Amino acid sequence: MKTLLLFGATGDLSRRMLLPSLFGLDADGRQGALRLLDLDLRAAMRELGRRVADNHLREIKGKSRNQRIETALRILKDLGGAATFEEGEGKYFIQGNGCPLAAVTGRHPEACLIAESLLSQIIGTPVKEHCIHGNTPSCRFEIR
Repeated sequence: MKTLLLFGATGDLSRRMLLPSLFGLDADGRQGALRLLDLDLRAAMRELGRRVADNHLREIKGKSRNQRIETALRILKDLGGAATFEEGEGKYFIQGNGCPLAAVTGRHPEACLIAESLLSQIIGTPVKEHCIHGNTPSCRFEIR
């Protein structure tokens, strides 16, 4: 196995190109493509979600929780997903109806942490992922 050393892989280029490419390499069977210098992948996925959310902080400033949830649903749609807001048994959920990360979540469920972190930042309250991974993935996030 060859080692790849990257410096400064944190900005917009990383978010748009590097991480999706690494997921693609790993999905193609190149085991270990996501092991960047023993990087804590879960922390990196959460950070990526926060950075995407940062681009929308101005538009959610002063908005109500319901308006923030609507904004979160729109952002997911803009990213290539589809989701709806659901309420049941005193709990609130964002239910995915299509996930742009579905190709990698079967082997890398930590990719769902990108959306979990993004939703937490946008809605302004903790969100916990309850996604189903595998051949027919399904996204589900509980708003706490």
